[in-house]
Amino acid sequence: LTFGAKTDELRAALGPSIGQCCFEVDDDLAHRFAREVRDSERHARPGRPGKTHLDLRAIITDQLMRVGVPRGYIINVGPCTKCANDRFFSRRADASSGLQLSFIGLRG
Repeated sequence: LTFGAKTDELRAALGPSIGQCCFEVDDDLAHRFAREVRDSERHARPGRPGKTHLDLRAIITDQLMRVGVPRGYIINVGPCTKCANDRFFSRRADASSGLQLSFIGLRG
């Protein structure tokens, strides 16, 4: 890729994040995902009326595999942050708590 990475040597850890159990969006947003994010409809299930649950970790896993990261090199670390909001920040559980930051590091 851009930095000369060999995708078959990359490792990916998907940290604590909202799970499909709690990531419920309006059907309009789910349809937008389906249009703009390849194969995302495979990771959607019906929610309450007018809502859809999306599995963001599964969508990201598919994207990583599509560019060549082996499935065995992709791990899910941590629970759903909304379900475990006593241990992890969750904007869905407490909208007054601010935003969260994630990052990617390069080892040289």
